[in-house]
Amino acid sequence: MSAAASTTSKFDYSRLPIPGAVFEVLGYLIIVAAATFAFLAGWFTINAAVVFTVLLLGSLIVLSWINLGQGRHPAFLFFCTLMLFQGGRLIAFCFGVSTIPSQSD
Repeated sequence: MSAAASTTSKFDYSRLPIPGAVFEVLGYLIIVAAATFAFLAGWFTINAAVVFTVLLLGSLIVLSWINLGQGRHPAFLFFCTLMLFQGGRLIAFCFGVSTIPSQSD
């Protein structure tokens, strides 16, 4: 090997596939931004925002189940506890147990 050897890589980066997780994250960001705008514009009621939040938290659990080893990853446990602690009152509101989603007992 000579001192004048090229240090540039011969690897073709244009042929690398784009990971599907990029589209999942961008999709979630677009959905959350659109829902936030709709709520601020007055197109979403509080009831619709609560149901939409519960659906997004539930879809995080479904995606983590699919992509992270069918429940064998610690992130799945994290998302389940997130749903319980952050969305517990929202779920109770959706099922009619609670009348006001932000009310503390």
